[in-house]
Amino acid sequence: MVECSTRLAHHAAAASSTPHSLIYSRKTDELVFASHAILNFHKDGRNRTVRSRTILAKITCITQLGDHIFALGYNDGSILVWNDELQEEDVVSTQAVVGLNFSVTALSGVILSDSKAVFLLSANATGLYYHIKNPGTSLWERNCFQSGFAFNCVKIEWLESQEDQLIIVAGSASPRGNRVRTYTCNAETINNYSARGSPTIPIFYQGSLLGHQDWIGA
Repeated sequence: MVECSTRLAHHAAAASSTPHSLIYSRKTDELVFASHAILNFHKDGRNRTVRSRTILAKITCITQLGDHIFALGYNDGSILVWNDELQEEDVVSTQAVVGLNFSVTALSGVILSDSKAVFLLSANATGLYYHIKNPGTSLWERNCFQSGFAFNCVKIEWLESQEDQLIIVAGSASPRGNRVRTYTCNAETINNYSARGSPTIPIFYQGSLLGHQDWIGA
């Protein structure tokens, strides 16, 4: 009897055809991209893949939160945080969450240095949402802070001139105007957030930049 064996000779995966489904991680020197429901990590000519155990939809966007922590948005409205070092997933929201059953078009977030709270922003065809999780709890709290507009991109960063201030920049799309909308948020209010004492985090609209003739994608 002839013995047979198999081995992987070649692995090919195309990135999903959505604007934010591929990123380069300077922290880990890896190319991270989505192929439908599979997350690919490519480094030094080698590719490895991971897939959510609970969400089977298509990955539409990726953002990096920490050295080995990534947030993934899906075309059914689901969101999860993937810890690549621990090989663990944390489901932020699922398709069943009312108001989030639209494709997630963009994600951005920060991990606060003091309390290690995760503050995540998501965009879709209905508006902008924040999702927050504090240490000591397994639940994510979420809220819509800008509705009535479709958003293609969102980014949150620290203001260099004010260490406790976060700036949020988001691109809204037609038919209500192509604008770059800006918001600010105090990091201390996020650190001190509790679902009972403060049901919402104050995020302040600061104005918009006009003049764009087409959709804002990045």
